[in-house]
Amino acid sequence: MHNPDQQAHHAHPQLHLAQRWHRARAAYRLANRASHHVLGFTVKLALFVYFLFTFVFLFLRYAVLPHIDYYKGDIETVASRALGSQVAITRIYASWRGLRPNLFLGDVILRDASGRQVLSLPSVSATLSWWSVLAASPRFDTLEIIRPDLDVRRDRDGKISVAGIVLDASKNGDSTGSDWLFAQREIIVREGRVRWNDELRGAPELALENLNLALLNSWNHHRFAIEATPPPALSGPLDIRADFTHPRFAARVSDVAQWTGELYGDLRNTDLAGWKPYLDYPIEITRGKGSLRAWLSLDSARLAAFTADLGLVDVSARLGRALPVLELARVSGRMSASERVKPGGKAGQPAFGANGHTVSLTGFTLLTRDGLALAPTTIEEAYLPAAGGNSEKFHLSARQLDLEALAKLAAQLPLTASQRTMLADLAPRGSLSNFVATWQGKYPAISAYQLSGRLEGLGMKPQPARLARAKTPTSAAAAAVPAIPGFDNISGTINASEAGGAIALDAQAVVLHMPAWALDASMPFDRLGLQARWRFMPKDQLLVELDSLSLAQGAMKASLSGRHQMPLVAQPGKPSGSVDLSGTFSGFDLKQLPRYLPLQTPPHLVEWLSHALEAGVLQDGSMRLRGELSQFPFRDPAKGEFRVAARLEDARLNYAPAQLGPDGRAPLWPQAELINGIIVFDRARLELNVASARTLGLALVNVKASVPDLWQPERMLDIDGGATGSLQEFLRYAGASPVAGWTGHFTDPTRASGNAKLALKLQMPLAHMKETRAQGALQLLGNDVMLFPELPSLQAAIGKIEFTERGFNLAGVGASFLGGPLALTGGSVPGSGILIRMGGTVSADGIRKTYPAAAVAPVTSRFSGSTRFTGAITVKDGQTQVTLDSTLAGMGLEFPAPLNKGAAEALPLHFTLGGIPVAAVAQAGASADSLNAREEIRLTLGSAVSARYLRQRVGKGPWKVLSGGIGVNVPAPEQEEGLMVNANMRTLNVDQWLNIGKRVAAAKPEAAVAGAEAGGTNLAQYVVPDVMAARATELIIGERKLDSVVVGASHQNQAWQASIDSRQVSGHVTWDEGPAGQGLGKVTARLASLVIPESAAADVKDLLEGGKSPVA
Repeated sequence: MHNPDQQAHHAHPQLHLAQRWHRARAAYRLANRASHHVLGFTVKLALFVYFLFTFVFLFLRYAVLPHIDYYKGDIETVASRALGSQVAITRIYASWRGLRPNLFLGDVILRDASGRQVLSLPSVSATLSWWSVLAASPRFDTLEIIRPDLDVRRDRDGKISVAGIVLDASKNGDSTGSDWLFAQREIIVREGRVRWNDELRGAPELALENLNLALLNSWNHHRFAIEATPPPALSGPLDIRADFTHPRFAARVSDVAQWTGELYGDLRNTDLAGWKPYLDYPIEITRGKGSLRAWLSLDSARLAAFTADLGLVDVSARLGRALPVLELARVSGRMSASERVKPGGKAGQPAFGANGHTVSLTGFTLLTRDGLALAPTTIEEAYLPAAGGNSEKFHLSARQLDLEALAKLAAQLPLTASQRTMLADLAPRGSLSNFVATWQGKYPAISAYQLSGRLEGLGMKPQPARLARAKTPTSAAAAAVPAIPGFDNISGTINASEAGGAIALDAQAVVLHMPAWALDASMPFDRLGLQARWRFMPKDQLLVELDSLSLAQGAMKASLSGRHQMPLVAQPGKPSGSVDLSGTFSGFDLKQLPRYLPLQTPPHLVEWLSHALEAGVLQDGSMRLRGELSQFPFRDPAKGEFRVAARLEDARLNYAPAQLGPDGRAPLWPQAELINGIIVFDRARLELNVASARTLGLALVNVKASVPDLWQPERMLDIDGGATGSLQEFLRYAGASPVAGWTGHFTDPTRASGNAKLALKLQMPLAHMKETRAQGALQLLGNDVMLFPELPSLQAAIGKIEFTERGFNLAGVGASFLGGPLALTGGSVPGSGILIRMGGTVSADGIRKTYPAAAVAPVTSRFSGSTRFTGAITVKDGQTQVTLDSTLAGMGLEFPAPLNKGAAEALPLHFTLGGIPVAAVAQAGASADSLNAREEIRLTLGSAVSARYLRQRVGKGPWKVLSGGIGVNVPAPEQEEGLMVNANMRTLNVDQWLNIGKRVAAAKPEAAVAGAEAGGTNLAQYVVPDVMAARATELIIGERKLDSVVVGASHQNQAWQASIDSRQVSGHVTWDEGPAGQGLGKVTARLASLVIPESAAADVKDLLEGGKSPVA
């Protein structure tokens, strides 16, 4: 059996299908009946319209048009009502154009409200549109006007009327004519003439000839084109076109305030200034000639954009009210601008900056009157003002842009205040190509930026770093900007944003301006190559990754790579970043080192490096810098690494550049020159290992110089090394350095020959060079040394001269002196100057070899044997004194009494040579200049003979005896000038002494000069007296003996004058020595008494007759 519930369940779906079918059939029947009614109504309506149209068409065809002239008055009335002006028609004809009736009107006249003719139409062809029936107003499919004479004017109220039809958008009810005009499908004007009169501007009438116009209207779309010829003084043929739309259901079609579209104009050979009475330019134009083609975009009658193709010359324009006049010799290219137009704004000029704008130049070039040329430029700039809490935005793209020319033109361009500030801050030069830059925010508070492109010869002023700043209620956000060095003439590519960037440069003749990094703000390079990237890190950090940096300047080549993380803005007490850099360099001129020193270099170090390294080149150099810069120079190796090493060529080092020698010109220490070796900056230490160098002609060997800590103000320069060279060069070095002061200038007059060796250690406080400590030893290598010009030379000197900053000491110094050995000891005595002791032996042969001059030979030939002596040289308070002592035992003297002795006999000798104290010179009235040129010599021989000489030397000339005295058995006389001999002897042999004096005085001048040079003096002035006084029991002269003699004589002009008193003779005697001192000469005597013994009578007779000389 079947379950009833299941049967109900299966029956239910069938019931629903049936119901739906019935409903569908009912709906179909209803729709069918309705469609039959609508279709019937439609067919009936169509038949009615058809028959109505047929009736009208037939009525017009056969009843109206053939009799159209009968309706001329009605047509004039309808046309007058439609145009709002009085219309008069002279002739009228009718025909058909297809299914449209066509009217030909001849000599149509339009008059304004005052009855003035405003339009004359010789020929009008009008094809009516069937829309006229629906509009209950004439509608033309085509209205063609031939040779019209049209009057267009603007009255004093600003209302424009065309052929009397007022185009007044301010009055809703007074636009019938203009609305009707824009309701026609097509209006054509051929060979017309338009007269423009502007009563508002008071401009003269403008007549446009050969006017051709086409106006095409299609509901809300209106197009027109005008070709006309203005007066020749204004322009060539004029071409104007327009394409506008308005809202589809506008209340008034003629309300141009609602029109949007484009206006095109083409003026050839135009005078821009000539159009000023008729046009208002968007900018002030004073003059300009050429061709202009422009497209103007209007939005609701407001100027929204324009594009202009320019080809102008002799242009004077002002691009803004507050801008200076721009004077151009020529300008060409395309210029475009567009403005964002807000609804509800007023019509007028572009309000750049108010709503945002875009300005572009394409192939734009110009030449100003002052010669500034802008190369062909393609650039686009866009600006969006701040809105909705967002900062203003800028966009700049350039295919080619000359920045320097743009910057120079900036004063005359309509730029925003922030753009002007940017140009002033950056002062850009060079050019950009394929460059795109966008930024948000008002400069310099830029919140975001993006730029990329190619740089060509770019230059810019350095820019300080700026930290990122979040947006606040009173200030906009700002993106972080790193410090940017200034530069000139860089070329390459860049891609940068507020997140980071990359740059690649390859430029020639580059100048970097780095006032935030280096002491010398400007660094020129012949070539610069750079591959670098950077990223902005958290906490205002900047990470710079230097893939490669290559530099070249002259012979200098350098490369660098690595990374540097730094704070964007350095702050005292804050970490200064970390660095990991490696580099190489070669051909680096040390004189240029100060230019590359970091700004953080201590001033004292800058000063020393700037002047100490006077010359030299670094070759094959390497550099390594790693660690936190706050720990620089990384004295702790665990904190980082700093090392610069290079090979040094031909360097010159001035140890103490800030300190000068006594003359105020030369350096305190002579420079080390031609230095070749290795220089190393290792952390804070400077080390110089010298392979070879020279200083004042000396060769430096095995020299090592170091500064343990360059960064310490009280830094020390340690020098350890040696030198070889001539001893005379060593003496010259000593005289030109503080060594002269340490030795009391003892060696200033010293002259030497041969070579010597020096070992030296110096500790030189660079800030206090006069506190230098020294330890040195000069090794003598058999040198000939003349300590003073007054003393004989030391021959074959050996030994060491040891010295410190406190003085010197002679160690094992020996030499040959006057033919015998000599030993010297002593040196500086603290608080007492210098004391040198000497002891040795001299020989007669050594004396003769030392003084070989003919003027000296008559004296030295009488020496024989040898003797020992002792002596001392003392220097104190600037005065030098030499003392010698000897018994003369072992040396024979073959002189007349009292200077004759055998070799075995002793005759004590004491010799003193010294300068005169200052007080003595002052008392004598001498000037201070003569102080160092005067000396006093004192000599004693035994107890019988003493001598004193005062001599003077001018400059480097020979010594000249000013005064002297020789005393025999009496004290040496002291007189103001000349040489005086005073003797008191038992026996005085004048003949023998005159013989010696004759031989000394008779020496040739050349020999005397040679002797002076060899011996340091002219002997004659020391032994030939000017005045002589003698007392003798027995005096022998002319081989004659006189007893109990007192004689006084003076010597002047080769003549002796004497007063004599003896037992044999008394009176006055004059003796003329004769030419050159040869022979007895002439003797004249005036005697008071003369006693001649008988045994001598014959001799006296011979003497008087001149037969015998008194001198053997």
